[in-house]
Amino acid sequence: MHELTGPQRWLISVGAPLNKRNGRRLDRLGGDGRPTISWEASAVLRNGWQVRTSEDVVRTVSWLLGGGHRAEYEKAGLGTAREFAGWDAQRVANVAGWAYAAYLVDLETAWAWHRQAGALVRESFTSWADYGASYLAGLASWCEGEREVLDPSEQAMTWLLNDPSSPWLTLPFDLDLGDTPAPDLAPIEVLVGQANTPTIADAIQLAGPDGRVLVPAGTYREVIAPTHGIEIVAQGEVTVESAHVPCVRIEKMVGARLQGITLRSQLTADGKSLNAVHVNRGYVRMEACDVAASHDGVRVVTWGSAHVVDSTFHDCGSNGLNLVSGQLIAERCTVQRSAQNGIELQGEAGALVDECSIEDSGAASVLAHGKVRATLRRSTFTRNAGSASVVGIGSSDLVIDEVSIAGSQSGGIFFQETASAAISRTRITGCKLAALDVATTEPIQADEITATGNASAGVLVRNRAKLLLRGSQLEDSAEGHVWVLDTGILAMADCRLARGALGLWVQEGGAAVVHASRFEHHTGIAVDVQPRSNVELSFVHIEHAGGDGALVGEGASLRMSASTVNGAGGAGVRVDTTGSAVLESVTLTGCAGGEVVGDATRTESELSTEDQAAEAARAFTRAVRGRLIG
Repeated sequence: MHELTGPQRWLISVGAPLNKRNGRRLDRLGGDGRPTISWEASAVLRNGWQVRTSEDVVRTVSWLLGGGHRAEYEKAGLGTAREFAGWDAQRVANVAGWAYAAYLVDLETAWAWHRQAGALVRESFTSWADYGASYLAGLASWCEGEREVLDPSEQAMTWLLNDPSSPWLTLPFDLDLGDTPAPDLAPIEVLVGQANTPTIADAIQLAGPDGRVLVPAGTYREVIAPTHGIEIVAQGEVTVESAHVPCVRIEKMVGARLQGITLRSQLTADGKSLNAVHVNRGYVRMEACDVAASHDGVRVVTWGSAHVVDSTFHDCGSNGLNLVSGQLIAERCTVQRSAQNGIELQGEAGALVDECSIEDSGAASVLAHGKVRATLRRSTFTRNAGSASVVGIGSSDLVIDEVSIAGSQSGGIFFQETASAAISRTRITGCKLAALDVATTEPIQADEITATGNASAGVLVRNRAKLLLRGSQLEDSAEGHVWVLDTGILAMADCRLARGALGLWVQEGGAAVVHASRFEHHTGIAVDVQPRSNVELSFVHIEHAGGDGALVGEGASLRMSASTVNGAGGAGVRVDTTGSAVLESVTLTGCAGGEVVGDATRTESELSTEDQAAEAARAFTRAVRGRLIG
């Protein structure tokens, strides 16, 4: 790294308050070199800012530069935006530095943000002291005056304003910055294969902390186990093989970046399987790597961290990726033919799986258990052979968004025990069991689900589970679209259930509240309320059921309002002798078995359609809160 110019040191010093507080360097983006600081930088961004990807960083910095906390604090009457501008400027500099250190943005992008932070400081203040006071004012508002937070920052500020070695005393506030270029942060590069670097391990030692090792094409039978931060970059087709320990082992908070490397871990001489990459309380970033392993492709333990991008994991003897404890980010990766799960997430861990493809897993595409918090988005899971393609058990908490699941040899998504989840914009097709199987005690919310051509049910709600299903399309489920079993509770709104044997089947002890939904062209009963179950329908339209429009069994109850049944092959509504049905403003037409068979109370509402819709929406909201949340 070349010597920094005065203007470069000035711009980096915008982030000095927090770097000094945290004991980090004041002359490095992010507080130190990368990948030495990558583990810490990625953790701070993830835990403090909910930033895990490049998209997240751009959104966060854009918000800070566009108004940030200073606009919010001014709106709340805490002071003018200028009074808090220092707080936002310092945070722009820190987030930009951390994002560079975590390999989320390149140097030019991070430096452009530093220049914008510097411009905000210059236009808002006339001295370092003025800037520092603004930073502390913002911090005090943010932490609500908590002394444990304020005291270390005030001590750092005292040092910055008074110590002779402080950059704030050696660099004048009005220093001419000009069009300051980004600093030269190019690492020392060492080529493997020279006289003093015959192996990758030799080159790592010669390159030193935060150096870069260039590996010529070839096969290397050795272990990559750096003791300091290092980048390892392939120059052609590079394969690293190991048959006695993992190909790559990262420990003790060491950071490493691998680019373009093929990794192959074999069975040991005594038949034990090996991970290709093992991360134990360290950090690894893998770009464009190809991994096969006799055990896990990547295994992360003891609060390690792995960020894998544009890489392929295939033919692993256990899992493609296995997060035991710590953090995992997988972007644009392919996981194929894992003997067990494509990705296993367990323990107290957090994960993001984004734009990934997982195919032909021996068990689940993604298995989450323990206290995992994970987001699965914009990904495709195909042809798994386990109990379901996505499985959430234990106390796991999943966000599933824009996921496509196809061809599962069992179910699509399955939740059990105390797992919780929010699912949206997800498509599930061609599963041999239920598309969505909810058997957890925690409420599950599912929005805009499309389930098509599944051999069993579309949705199962069982074992006292609670599901809120909205805006979804369920079509061609061979055995029926929604089954509520074993005292499960369903709230459903704005859904369409078309074709298949049954529409909604609520078994003994179950309950369902359905609003503004359509049941179309079922070969059997559209709404089947089994003994001792309860169903409420409002603004529901049943079209062309092969059997009854609605069947109310022994001891069951149905309340149906502002709804229609048209063209049922059986009765419009059929009520068992001990069942009860209340039909309010219900229209029954073209029902081959008669409009109502059995006793039902029929009334007409005096409310207008608009009023009925509003009241039905309110009733639906009350039902959701009372039954799913309460």
